[in-house]
Amino acid sequence: MIGRSQDVACLIVAEEAEKTPAWSAYAQYCRLREQGLRREAFASLNLFIADALGWGFESQKAFVLWLCRKMDTVNDADYGPFPSPLCTRLFRPFFTEWLNREPANDEAHALRARYLDEPLFYRRALEINPRNQRARRALAVSCIGSIWHATHHLPDYFIGDEQEIKSVAQEARDHIAHIEQADHRRLLSADLASEEQLLDDWIAFRQEPNEDFDAWCRSKGRRYSWVKAYYYDR
Repeated sequence: MIGRSQDVACLIVAEEAEKTPAWSAYAQYCRLREQGLRREAFASLNLFIADALGWGFESQKAFVLWLCRKMDTVNDADYGPFPSPLCTRLFRPFFTEWLNREPANDEAHALRARYLDEPLFYRRALEINPRNQRARRALAVSCIGSIWHATHHLPDYFIGDEQEIKSVAQEARDHIAHIEQADHRRLLSADLASEEQLLDDWIAFRQEPNEDFDAWCRSKGRRYSWVKAYYYDR
């Protein structure tokens, strides 16, 4: 079952897909999926994929890049309109072929990282083009997420090694510094500052003879909203 925003995404994507006759079975999949007719939807999707696998490279590329743009710009379009069979049976072999043809195409690497969930390809994109914005933003977000993961069980305990996570914060700063859009750079910098403040406080607390991190934070004027943790005895 998909949510309302995913239903809306299916309709938006279907409406545009219908403008290209070769994509009509895919558009039908999206409409049937929005109606909750899952079995019928995937039957239509299977017909589309079987047809698309017989297309030439450029025809496949036109569809893949079009759907990537929809997923970039339409909220939740990377769920209902992008089901697993489409990813594994069409997108994965397409990206393998694309990178075989254009191994120095940084955006192809970045798109593969995003839509095949293979983050290593973001780093390969930056090796080719250090200014690739998709890769820079994604890696900055990933680094900030890693800091959050390390600290999200505080004040009870920290996950991982403090200095290793501190180096992740420095990596995040480097990625953010290369982001060209000022508003994106500003928002990510604020997110990083918030997460790194808690990390720095924990490191400072560990260097003092204290046992209560929450009390230590309050004594420094910090007001953190801790994630509630529940522990169960087996």
